Amino acid sequence: MSVSTLDTPFLRDRVARWQAGDEQAAADLLRPIETLLRRLAGRMLLRNHHLRAHLDSADLVQGSVLRLLRTLRQFTPDSSQHFLSLASLHVRR
Repeated sequence: MSVSTLDTPFLRDRVARWQAGDEQAAADLLRPIETLLRRLAGRMLLRNHHLRAHLDSADLVQGSVLRLLRTLRQFTPDSSQHFLSLASLHVRR
């Protein structure tokens, strides 16, 4: 599954399931964006040598995913684009 298949009804269904405790729903949400998150993390580390000295891209992605999932327990994005923006924001934090 790619980012382009992450439509709003799919997103809302998976977020609602995640909020209800369905662990598989989290995997379904993350699978389409994992490449995007890795790319963003890699670019961020290339631009920031201080950060690169302490983290690698896997660490950065893992922390981002944990923060994103914590946010999604209490918040449902309005659209797929909103979800992607939220995921990107968590990489930059």
